[in-house]
Amino acid sequence: MNKQTQHYALKLFFCLGLVFSFSVYSQAQPVKKKNCKVKIKELEGEYDGYCLKGLAHGEGVAEGEHTYKGEFKKGLPHGHGTYSYSDGSRYEGEFKNGQRNGKGKMYKLGQKPLYALWKNDAMQRELYEQEHKVVIARNVNSVRCRVQDTRKNRIEYHMGGDANIEEVDIVAQSGLVFQDGRIIRLEDVIFPEKVRMTYKSWNKMMTRQNQVIIDIQFESPGNWRVDVTNM
Repeated sequence: MNKQTQHYALKLFFCLGLVFSFSVYSQAQPVKKKNCKVKIKELEGEYDGYCLKGLAHGEGVAEGEHTYKGEFKKGLPHGHGTYSYSDGSRYEGEFKNGQRNGKGKMYKLGQKPLYALWKNDAMQRELYEQEHKVVIARNVNSVRCRVQDTRKNRIEYHMGGDANIEEVDIVAQSGLVFQDGRIIRLEDVIFPEKVRMTYKSWNKMMTRQNQVIIDIQFESPGNWRVDVTNM
């Protein structure tokens, strides 16, 4: 094979490779179509949005007995979207495999919106728009709050870092205070509750003292854990 033939052969091979790659790529990407299949009976009817292999996949709108507008995956609501029911109620929030999963709001006629955490289409616990707010965190490195579970209504402070703390004082409208070493608990809390904690913090070498103030507004009930990293 001479050089000119080799050149054309390589050029042809390269072009065929590009065509093949483009074909594979286009087949693997969602494309916008109408009347693609949705795998929920109540949403069967009309569909307008992105599809992959004949199934709703990506952003789309499905209208049947119910209506859904949002993200799809393999024919099912998956991601964020709004599901409107035939009775006038609707859900706005996160979905997974066609079910409510994650945070979302449920709207029902004549009722206030229910903001909750959902799993496998069932409500796990009610949430608030802002579950907590750290109002003041003075003379500490960090304050992190999270709900561990919903079995108890309490707030548990875990004091981290090398600082030595003393003269701990907690001001709240409800609850009983217990201290076990570097863990301080406020039991039987009635939420929503605003808690102010103050204490003196010495560094490890006992050469500097800080007056610490931590104000936190807790909105939702539960077993709260607050991790405080002292200076």
